[in-house]
Amino acid sequence: MRKISANYVLPCSFRPVKNGIVVLNNNGVITQLIDQGDEYHEIAHVEFYNGIITPAFILTKEHIMATQEIQPIPADRNKNKDRYLYEQGIIYSEMANHELPHFDIIALINQRIDHETRSFNDVLLSLTLHSAQQLGKDDIYGSLSQHKSPGINLISPFDFDNFRPCYTSKLKRLL
Repeated sequence: MRKISANYVLPCSFRPVKNGIVVLNNNGVITQLIDQGDEYHEIAHVEFYNGIITPAFILTKEHIMATQEIQPIPADRNKNKDRYLYEQGIIYSEMANHELPHFDIIALINQRIDHETRSFNDVLLSLTLHSAQQLGKDDIYGSLSQHKSPGINLISPFDFDNFRPCYTSKLKRLL
């Protein structure tokens, strides 16, 4: 069993959970999402991270085409696409059988917020739940809900005042 927490957990299936805890079984399947409200209470064996926790991202052709800074993926990474996707915080991709570009997913998120006047929550939904629904994979991926194994990303640092990633934010794959 693993318990992962952050300043906010963004399940994508409902509102953000401040100081939320995602409880997973040994197979990485979510068994519970604990809402602690505004006050964080110490719970044994909880991994706490500064930042936000989201479901792993789902890369679609739409996301590839939306970025303006696409560069060819380095040849050594192209040989092991699954590992590359994992390192980028991407759990599933309809692009897995194609040449994959190398781009910064945080830069893509900030680009969509800045240039398309979209909220972070809207962009996050397009990278997670909506993409999973579009691909017919929302029974497994796309949200931090019970009985799913969507993979888990951490975005840190995070601009909580404007509720968006900082331009210096990094994405880390936790599960």
